[in-house]
Amino acid sequence: MNRFEGENTQGRNNDVKDSGFGFGVGFLFFAVIYIIAQVFGLLPK
Repeated sequence: MNRFEGENTQGRNNDVKDSGFGFGVGFLFFAVIYIIAQVFGLLPK
């Protein structure tokens, strides 16, 4: 227990959930950007 944390602390598993969620959101963002670029690339000129 960290002496600076106090009484009501969150569990460590929240760190794993938060990093997983952040990774997923970032991945989805770049995937959507890539898909949009591919769609525009396939459009006839």
